[in-house]
Amino acid sequence: MGTVSRSITIRILILFSGVVFISCAKKQKPLQPTEYETTVMDSVPLYHLRRNVKIPVKGKLKAWQKKEIFLSDSSQLLSLLIEEGDFVKRGALLGSFWRLPQKGEYTPVDIRTPISGVVTLIKHRLGSRLPPGSKILEVENDDYLLLQIRMPQADFSILRAGQKVAVNYKRQLLWGFVERLEQDKGKVNIFLKNNLHKYAAGIMVSGYILCPNVKGDFLPAYYFNTSDSLKIWLDDYMAFTLIRCGTTDSLSLIYPPLPDQKYLKIIKKNLDLSY
Repeated sequence: MGTVSRSITIRILILFSGVVFISCAKKQKPLQPTEYETTVMDSVPLYHLRRNVKIPVKGKLKAWQKKEIFLSDSSQLLSLLIEEGDFVKRGALLGSFWRLPQKGEYTPVDIRTPISGVVTLIKHRLGSRLPPGSKILEVENDDYLLLQIRMPQADFSILRAGQKVAVNYKRQLLWGFVERLEQDKGKVNIFLKNNLHKYAAGIMVSGYILCPNVKGDFLPAYYFNTSDSLKIWLDDYMAFTLIRCGTTDSLSLIYPPLPDQKYLKIIKKNLDLSY
């Protein structure tokens, strides 16, 4: 009976040892590329530097101020002293209306502009009877033009209010600055000085936010020549994706930073050359 008991105990120990070995082997097994991926090279240099960085931007310009004028009561439009395209100064008289609910009251109510700018819309004709809440005018101030863009969260690590911005329109350069950051919404507001009112809302521009003296981790720019992301391995076989959040003339700033790394392994997809 003792012999049978010892035999059973030995078998249990052998089985337990096998389970532990398999479990450890699974934990220590390194990640492998999929059949569609391969390592480009094993020693891509990573540079830890301070550099002036550019973040590309592109979008359609808007007037930096726009005011819509509404009527709070049922009204009749009595007069309009302006036309679409007219420039008006803040507080200028634009027209007048009667409040219809006040029977027997014929004192005109003035319509004045809350901002200086150009009248871009007159929505109703003289004599029109309008319900409460009717919009009658729009005025836009284009002393500055607004470029509002969405940015990846990675870029907010180096963005600051007040940074200079340079954009191009038909090979002409417009200068501005980052006016406000809305990181929770992923938005950046940029103001561009519209000297002599030379440019109009609605035009498309492209250019850069200039971020000076950025401390970060950089890869040679040609590794990002076809994408803003890059899949890599670290020495402990951890695979994840780097994001390009800015560039210099020859380098790309990466996110997240890897301050303790000197070299990276870059992964790329294999090309399917079978026809």
